[in-house]
Amino acid sequence: MRQSNNEKSLSTQENTFDKQFYYNLIAIEKTIIKEPQLDTVQQALAMYRKCVEYFDNIQDPIKYYFLDKIQNALSETKTLMLIMNSKSEVESSKTISPIKRSSISDLPPPLLSDQQIVDKKLRSKQVTLQIKLHEAADQHSQILNTMVTDFTTNTKSTDQKVRQDLNQQADIIQARILKRQQSTKMKGCSSMQTLL
Repeated sequence: MRQSNNEKSLSTQENTFDKQFYYNLIAIEKTIIKEPQLDTVQQALAMYRKCVEYFDNIQDPIKYYFLDKIQNALSETKTLMLIMNSKSEVESSKTISPIKRSSISDLPPPLLSDQQIVDKKLRSKQVTLQIKLHEAADQHSQILNTMVTDFTTNTKSTDQKVRQDLNQQADIIQARILKRQQSTKMKGCSSMQTLL
């Protein structure tokens, strides 16, 4: 049988999510707790993203656990400081061009402190994650509502069918009883006539 590309990618992802993958993830989390470094944080975030993508493809709600892990990792003060320090190192390593005379409109906006930048980024990430969580919750509530309405309509229809069947059986039984009563009356009348 031929597999579609999506099925092939899922089967290859399943192979990457064996016990060893999760053991590696736990080991990385332990090293981040002891001594966080930028590359281990980035590696953990990449592994979390893989898990979210995989579980989102198979529509498993455990993806929210890994989304929460991403949010927690990004909200850790040590992690944020690592990320901010790495960005400031990259920016400082760039060559600085000679200062040109410029007008006030060409000046950059006032610089924010590192803590303000961290807070701003943290708030924006929290807002986007909350939006995603609310959208997912809305989607799940809609699915749940449709399941409930489908169940009630199915229950009502089967209940109606059972009642109809019971009514038909009661009518059939009543008709048989009437028929027997008439036949016994006829037999009784014929036996009376023979006696006379």
